[in-house]
Amino acid sequence: VRTLSSADADMLAVLHGECFDNAWPAEDFRQLLAMPGTVATAAVDHGEPIAFALFRRAADEIEVITIGTRPFAQRRGAARALLAHQFTEHPERGIASAFIEVARSNAAAQALYASCGFEAVGTRRGYYERKGGTREDAIVMRKVLAP
Repeated sequence: VRTLSSADADMLAVLHGECFDNAWPAEDFRQLLAMPGTVATAAVDHGEPIAFALFRRAADEIEVITIGTRPFAQRRGAARALLAHQFTEHPERGIASAFIEVARSNAAAQALYASCGFEAVGTRRGYYERKGGTREDAIVMRKVLAP
C-alpha cells in the first residue's frame, strides 16, 4: 500500500474509469486531494497499481469517498488491504466511525464491507447515476472505530 498525492490524479482518473461507469476526471481528484483531511492510497502489485481508495476526514468521522479494484485484480484482497491499512494498521486518532456508500446492486462490495465490519444504516435514494440516465439507490454503511 502506498500513499498517493495530487501528482497521481491522472493515474487515479484512469483507474476510476476502469472500475466505474461514470469516471471522474483527473481535475476532480486533484481538487479532492487538495482538501484538508483527504488521503488517497493504492494497492500495488509488482509496481503496478491494482486498487485505490480515497478517504476524507470530517470531525470524528471518515468517509470512503471512492474505492475500486481494477477488474483483472478483483477478488485478490486489494480493497480489503486498503481498508485494513486505513482503519486497522494506521488508524487516525479521534475517529469514531467510518462511512461508505455502495450501490444497492453491488452485492459483492456490500459483502466485502460487511466482512470488514461495516453495517447498513440507511439508504440514499437515486444516489448513483447510471448509463442511460437511470438512477440507483446507495446503501449507506457504517463501521464503528471507537466507542
